Amino acid sequence: RTRAQRAERALYQVYEDNNLEQLDFETEIDCAILGDGCFKVIWDAETRSIKITAPDTQGIYAWWVGDDTSRVWRIASKYSLTSDETEILYQVKPKGKVTNIVELWTAQDFELWLDNALVEKKPNPYGFIPFIIYPNLREPKKFWGISDLYQLMLPQRELNRAISQMSRILELSGNPIAVLENVEESEDIAVKPGAVWNIPEDAKAYLLDLLQGGGIRLHIDYINLLYRTLHDISESP
Repeated sequence: RTRAQRAERALYQVYEDNNLEQLDFETEIDCAILGDGCFKVIWDAETRSIKITAPDTQGIYAWWVGDDTSRVWRIASKYSLTSDETEILYQVKPKGKVTNIVELWTAQDFELWLDNALVEKKPNPYGFIPFIIYPNLREPKKFWGISDLYQLMLPQRELNRAISQMSRILELSGNPIAVLENVEESEDIAVKPGAVWNIPEDAKAYLLDLLQGGGIRLHIDYINLLYRTLHDISESP
């Protein structure tokens, strides 16, 4: 019982030290947008404590055994550091202002690459790969997940098209089109207040009203429907 209480206190301490509530929220956003989330759990020798971070999954690469996606045997983490950060963390003076870092992990070995040059290789001190990768929505037979944005892209594009279409209709309504019936030719027809048109007796002239009949209401209703679709899919209030 005493050991269990000590373990529980240690877990709560890790939770508080790493602000896991905020970190979990940020990782959930990454997962929804990018399709996958990732945690890295390591031992910080300076503070002598467990350090948990959330690497950018766009720089995470995984290798698994055959068709068994649950057995990941190697992970690579790629990210960039400034020259000062590189010197502080790895005691290496890079040539450029930005250094590309690659950490290569297996259960047995660890390799550190700086700008495609191997600077460190040693046995994995943990005996396991210190990364946790989880998908947002996993497709069958695939390791990586899919983003929630794919479901929102189609209605969002349709919403953009519908709003652009209504904008053009309103623009044309503000610059009305003159319609002349039974007129073979015309010139100097100006659509403006006080304009006088000379047309034949059997001719007819009028301005085309694009808003008559309540047609614009149909466009507004369609836009509201697209808004509701977006809210329902994204589960927004």
